[in-house]
Amino acid sequence: MGRILFLDASFDRPFVAYDNTLVEVSKALSMAEIVETLGTFDAVAAGQGPGSYTGMRIALSLASALSLAWKVPLLTLSALYGLVPEGDMDFQAMLDARSGGVYLLEEGVPVKKSLDELVLKEVIISPRIAPLQARLPKNIRFIEAMPNPQRLFSLLEEKLNQGSYSLTGQAELLYLGRTL
Repeated sequence: MGRILFLDASFDRPFVAYDNTLVEVSKALSMAEIVETLGTFDAVAAGQGPGSYTGMRIALSLASALSLAWKVPLLTLSALYGLVPEGDMDFQAMLDARSGGVYLLEEGVPVKKSLDELVLKEVIISPRIAPLQARLPKNIRFIEAMPNPQRLFSLLEEKLNQGSYSLTGQAELLYLGRTL
């Protein structure tokens, strides 16, 4: 497999992942500046959500432009899948939905739930735990972690091998923005 560039701005902590490396995008260094220094790739991917709709659109726009310019496949993937830990742990990968409720993986599928609908597990993994800690029971163990780039790239390679990509720069976002 060749090089894949993954752009995600759906979380509160935008990142770029490449060559099994994840780099958080800071205010001092924009995504465009990071991409400019990395060279070309064999495929480009964007985080499809859930999360910040504006962030998702920005990342997808940049990924789409790079895909078209480099003439490489465009893939999408929810970065929530990268929060799945190694080993056997009773966990939930979760994000604060801000508008009420949370985004989480449920039976391997990203969903949005109100706090009343949640059946909580022992451990919650999130790239930003503070908003969740403020709204959820205190007996939960919270782990703050960014997505695992190896897991993301493994899933992206599967999608590439299955032909689940676009060569026209078009992709769908996973927008779970129903009001709770």
